[in-house]
Amino acid sequence: MSVVLPFFGKKPPPGSSSQMESGSDIDRADELQPPRTELSSLNFGDADAGHALARVARMVEVQESETGVGAVAEEAAVRYANGDVADAERTLEAVLDDPAVKAGDGLWLMLLDLYRLTGQKQRFDARVVDYATRSERSPPPWVDLSPQAERKAANVAPLVNLSGKLSAQAALQFQQIGIIGRKSGAIRIDLGRVRAADEAGCALLRQALATLAADRVKLSLLNCEPLADFLLGQVAPGRAEAQDIWLLLLELLQYGTDQERFENLAVDYAVTFEESPPSWEGR
Repeated sequence: MSVVLPFFGKKPPPGSSSQMESGSDIDRADELQPPRTELSSLNFGDADAGHALARVARMVEVQESETGVGAVAEEAAVRYANGDVADAERTLEAVLDDPAVKAGDGLWLMLLDLYRLTGQKQRFDARVVDYATRSERSPPPWVDLSPQAERKAANVAPLVNLSGKLSAQAALQFQQIGIIGRKSGAIRIDLGRVRAADEAGCALLRQALATLAADRVKLSLLNCEPLADFLLGQVAPGRAEAQDIWLLLLELLQYGTDQERFENLAVDYAVTFEESPPSWEGR
């Protein structure tokens, strides 16, 4: 996990330039990156957002900028560095709410970043209206950078989307799915964009699902209905062929809620192939 504080900068080592770099270093899949500001950033790994600065408090300095950060930002930074998030918030709000003080953008961005780092969306939403009204600028977007959001994102299983036609040419894709599943311990496979499948492709998908189950990988199949409807048109009761298509169809129905449809097809399978069909498990 990385914590980004766009209103802090690292002290340069003795004899070096004090020039800082600005921006955000958080990499997030499927999320917007926080916008660059005129202020610098300080990143930490494996640290709680409320105490991240405490670990390197001696390295922190407030970087002056043309937006007029000044002593108020320094006080807020010190409070944040000591883990006093609420006091840092009150310090900034007291100045921004004082009609006699004309605060620069730096203090506003500092407060908005604090809300994002602590997951306070309601407060953020209320303040961006004030910021946009007073500064006549577009506010930064909401991005939850709190440790809770990081942990929640880390608990989401990887998602793999399959599309087109399932055939023998998809063998490499299924190998990759197995690698991803074993590495993460869980995987979600979205079949909503699969438009067709032949028997070889069905056999590969069945084998991949069986391997994931044997490896104790938590599996979720999403949007199975379109593929199941296609496969249903490829089988006929009494015609003992395309057995892998039959079995994959029964497997896909396990991930739905229509048990009656599954049971009827299972009876047709038993009559057609003269063997016991899979039992309903309701996955």
